[in-house]
Amino acid sequence: MKRSIEGFKRLLLIVLFLIMTVLIFTTVVLNISSKGTDMELSYFDRLLILHGYDSQTAELTGTMLLPEFAGYDIGYGGMGTVSDGLEAMYNASSECIAAIFGEASVCREASIAEWLAALGSNVHVYIRYRSPMPSSVIAAYLSDGGQYGGAEFELIVLELCILGDGSAVAKTGDGLFFSITPGKSVPPVFSYFQAVNGLYPYTFGGGTGTIELSDSTPFFTQPPKDVGAHIVRGVPDEYELTEGMLRMFGYNTENLSRYTDSDGVTAVYVDDFGNLRLSPDSAIFEGSEDLDGGLAISRLLGYSKDRYSVIDLLKAADSFVKGLGEVSTCFTGGDAVPYLQGLRREGETVIVEYGLQLSGITVFSPELKPYTVVKLEFDSGCIRHAELYPAIIEKTGMSFAGFGVEWVLWNIERTCGISAAKGGIMRPAFVMNDSPAGAGQNIISEWTVAFSDRDLIYELE
Repeated sequence: MKRSIEGFKRLLLIVLFLIMTVLIFTTVVLNISSKGTDMELSYFDRLLILHGYDSQTAELTGTMLLPEFAGYDIGYGGMGTVSDGLEAMYNASSECIAAIFGEASVCREASIAEWLAALGSNVHVYIRYRSPMPSSVIAAYLSDGGQYGGAEFELIVLELCILGDGSAVAKTGDGLFFSITPGKSVPPVFSYFQAVNGLYPYTFGGGTGTIELSDSTPFFTQPPKDVGAHIVRGVPDEYELTEGMLRMFGYNTENLSRYTDSDGVTAVYVDDFGNLRLSPDSAIFEGSEDLDGGLAISRLLGYSKDRYSVIDLLKAADSFVKGLGEVSTCFTGGDAVPYLQGLRREGETVIVEYGLQLSGITVFSPELKPYTVVKLEFDSGCIRHAELYPAIIEKTGMSFAGFGVEWVLWNIERTCGISAAKGGIMRPAFVMNDSPAGAGQNIISEWTVAFSDRDLIYELE
């Protein structure tokens, strides 16, 4: 009898222990779920785990910051590219550029004479970015966000000319010049370039007498080939984006609140953290003004901080764009790829914009401005506003003999009736037309010439 009582006590203790364990676990889960913090196990957390965001921390995507032009001269004339070979040339220069914007580098203001002397030197590498970028951001992308930068200076760089001794002269977006001496020596990079295919001879400057290009505009003496493409703006009917897009922004697809806008085509999805408007030609997200409103950066990064740096925001933005590509290539260009188009601050808001490039050539809107496919606004640890403008760009596999740059300038002068224009910047582009969303168009790459007060383009008939 005594043994039976002892056995019953032990059994009772085991049952009580199990009940207490369940109660403690339930209490912890309920406490976590009731807090509006980064620990919250919300529907969006589970989605991020499914998408793999929590499996590893986000990194920068190096190809997001490829330049628009890369060329070199080792005493036999310039050889450069705007398309094929662009990534190979930039990668070969990456260690040198990282050293220029790295720790212990020395920077001083330079003159235009020093800039022109660098461009005219027998040995140099010349790089032109698609838009002005902070030097620390350039360095960060070269190392995928790892041991980047470290320099005590920050420049907003548009063009960079690297000399044979590893020093450089940079031109900023507002036209200032700076001479930079790297804090460490790097091996010469010029030997790598000779194995790169798709390079064409170029000089700097040039024009017709009526139209004169900037002193640092690459002027191809033998024209690169034009590239063919097929472009569809908007979302084609066969693309089913709704569920994937909703999950991307954290909506519970099993319990949706939605209505149709007065235009009859835009679906508006409503939740406490924000509203998402989906139409055939855009997706617009507006986070609520509450502290928990918007899309938390920590969900995209895989880690959280009290204060996020610009590099953290760029990692989150790149991660977001990568996720978009998993939803549909409509939002990442099809055969084209996104690139970092713009980075700026407005008050407490940091704005990151992405454009599209195909084979290294920038995609332009009908208004002759680089086409923005993604715009993200960061504030208080969240994406508070997002704009997505889909476009599918397919490479046709065709290429055409390009026209000489001088010939193009003469025709711009003739067809546009220009009396005098100096300081123009010439760049290749795919230019969309004004076709409605979903309508396709076949185009080939063209030359654009931009001046401070106007944009001109010569289109092949």
